Amino acid sequence: MWKNIGLIKSKNLNCDEFTTERGIKIRRIVHPLMKRIIKSKTGKETILLSYPTLEDGKNYIFAAGHSFPGDIANDLAVVDRSTYTLIGTTDQVDHNPEMYFLWLNGMIYVNKLSKESRKEAYKKMVKVLQNNSSVLLFPEGVLNNTENQNCVPLYPGVYHLSQETNVPVVPIVANYDHNNNAVLIAASDPIDFNGYEKKEALIKLRDEIASLRFNLSRVSLSDARSLNGIVLDPEEFLFLSDNLNIQCKREDLVGDLHQKHMEERKKIYSEVTWHSSECWDEEIMSYHEKGVDNSSEVYSFLDKIDYNEKNGDVIRILAPLLVDREEQKKYDIKLYMKQNWNK
Repeated sequence: MWKNIGLIKSKNLNCDEFTTERGIKIRRIVHPLMKRIIKSKTGKETILLSYPTLEDGKNYIFAAGHSFPGDIANDLAVVDRSTYTLIGTTDQVDHNPEMYFLWLNGMIYVNKLSKESRKEAYKKMVKVLQNNSSVLLFPEGVLNNTENQNCVPLYPGVYHLSQETNVPVVPIVANYDHNNNAVLIAASDPIDFNGYEKKEALIKLRDEIASLRFNLSRVSLSDARSLNGIVLDPEEFLFLSDNLNIQCKREDLVGDLHQKHMEERKKIYSEVTWHSSECWDEEIMSYHEKGVDNSSEVYSFLDKIDYNEKNGDVIRILAPLLVDREEQKKYDIKLYMKQNWNK
């Protein structure tokens, strides 16, 4: 099994060790070359539809919607300035040789399962931003595998990072048409979080990411190609998408839609090689707000009950909950990938 020896050794470097001010400056100098290399390595047709007018020489926090493993490279292929990327997928850092290109471009590793690693990664992002380079992160913290949400709950780190460094946030989303191996990308205007409370800021960012995803879904590949490389201002892109008439009626769809969705998500994950079923505990780890229980926590008490014939009354009482939990498992993408990732 191939191992990225150099990257493995660098994963646990602290904030002072992982890069220098000189290293950050060098990456800014070589950014045009790295951008061309990364774009050539995506292996996909990348079409940038919308991008804001950003200040020359200014740094930003690019907050990206996360839809497929390759969207990191596609986002970096269109971002117009040197940008370090927060990478929270240990399996790929350890084994995928293409991660060396991200390291050369600027990479901040985080083990999402480790509190200490998360703290150190935050310090590294602050260091990069304070040295006038930008950061690309994915505040959803996970690929959006849901069937009915254009954006899942956001980790609050993006808010704290923006507040501490006084750097505005640029929402950016890449939609992947894997049947045509094409990626459509749109970014909206920077958001200044000054004056916002955390909840208010995260709602605004969530709405921006969700809107970009929705608007991109209304643009067909032929519509995108017809622009002939013209990159629209965010307001122009909004006007374009609002005036498109792409519609899909549920009654026009046939078969088990949920099963099809799970199979499609597996296909997208399978575009890169995974090396262990254990990777899904980190890879599919979504944010849960403190004080709000998720479904697994709600039903966890069911695993502590002794189910036997003597407890027939208990079983009958709990039967609806047991049935409901089994139904919930059908929508558990982490469980599905653990069971099917190598089939």
